[in-house]
Amino acid sequence: MSLYNPSFPPCTVEQFLKFSLEHPRKRQILSIGQFRPEKNHKLQLTTLRKLIDSNPNKYDDVVLVMLCLNVKAIAGSCRAEDDEMRLEELKKLSKELKLEKNVKFCKNLPWKDLCKELEESMIGFHTMRDEHFGIVIVELIAAGLITIAHKSAGPKYDIIQEDSKEPKGFLADNEEDFVIHLKYALDNFEGLKKLRENARAHAKTFSDEVFVERFLKIFESFITRYYKEKKKTA
Repeated sequence: MSLYNPSFPPCTVEQFLKFSLEHPRKRQILSIGQFRPEKNHKLQLTTLRKLIDSNPNKYDDVVLVMLCLNVKAIAGSCRAEDDEMRLEELKKLSKELKLEKNVKFCKNLPWKDLCKELEESMIGFHTMRDEHFGIVIVELIAAGLITIAHKSAGPKYDIIQEDSKEPKGFLADNEEDFVIHLKYALDNFEGLKKLRENARAHAKTFSDEVFVERFLKIFESFITRYYKEKKKTA
């Protein structure tokens, strides 16, 4: 565990770990999260535009899927009028950038449809700066996506760990670097199987099962210490 974030929330990844790494994937980039300003979805759209413009013949078929889950699901949804307005602004921006055929907006998606997108997409995309931890990122790497996240906070120190001996994804803090990593992931997807395996193995360390095991060990240690102290004062 890193000193930056010594306590991780449990992540329900068991279903995603079952997705085959051999399963054919679409040239699709997946972004999951509520339509809140700090998620920086606009950066995702402008990055996609730059990616396509860098080589239209090579990247014009790439699709960015921006989705949020149904309000009853674990992750976010369009919560209120402000979120709806931001979604409409993103749709407007995608038209201004001439990305209508390259972007798919999915509002309040049912769980089973989210799982389908996770199983079929190549790349996970997360652009929020200073995400405290990033449960969505854990879900993305568990599902076998090559994940590109903002180079800060939880994604940098706890999940992706780009500078480790076994990197689990890529980090960027500006549009140009995001484009570079997207290109590399798209062009070398089949050759990055080891990275995907590393990422999936790391995702298991955040699972509900591991969380329970760690919690019980801490609780057991506390109880043992309590009774030792009680005997001393008896």
